[in-house]
Amino acid sequence: MTYHTEWWQHALSFVIFVLGLTGLTAVARGYGFLGGALPEGKRKAAQAFGAGATLGAVVLFLATSGIREPIGRAPPPPPKPVEVVTEKSFRTSIAPSLALEAPEGWTISFDAGARRLTVVDLSGATMLVVFSRQLEANGSPAGVRKELAEQLKASGVTPVEVDDTIGGKTALGVVALSADGAIATWSVARGGPIVSAVQCRTTKDKDARTACKPVLDRIVWLAPVP
Repeated sequence: MTYHTEWWQHALSFVIFVLGLTGLTAVARGYGFLGGALPEGKRKAAQAFGAGATLGAVVLFLATSGIREPIGRAPPPPPKPVEVVTEKSFRTSIAPSLALEAPEGWTISFDAGARRLTVVDLSGATMLVVFSRQLEANGSPAGVRKELAEQLKASGVTPVEVDDTIGGKTALGVVALSADGAIATWSVARGGPIVSAVQCRTTKDKDARTACKPVLDRIVWLAPVP
């Protein structure tokens, strides 16, 4: 909440000030404190006018004290983050909170409902997906990696843990090779309970990390906005 004073409140306060000052000046003149003694008639008139003006200023001051108080006003809502989504450029502060310029031979698509970014090479053989997820209580990127490794083991493939860096942030990952191709998946801490999940799948290379490197090298993480 912010507080401000309207122009008419300033004007009202000024009127009260002028009225009070005028009354006190007239009283002072009536009693001979300013400008010397006045004739009896003018002296009484000045005293009466000064007393009335001063009293009026006091009454007006008290009567308007409530409406002269600063007015509370809720701050304007923050501007809605601008999103850029084209086949070659992507930028948003909302999940998944990143900026990306697609390298040559890759195309961007975005599912706004699921907040899921997908980048695919022209052959369709390699795909990178990025989305945000919320950790459970006491969860961590390391715990997510362990969970993914167990899922891969259950599917019959042998996972290998890797520690990489994506966009300047530590990325705890798992890589594996299956009958359907190579897989690499990472968890990147984004602050608080939020992590970014980065997943790469390819059928044309035995190393998903290498296959998606042109895109991974271009990811720029942005400060997350709820």
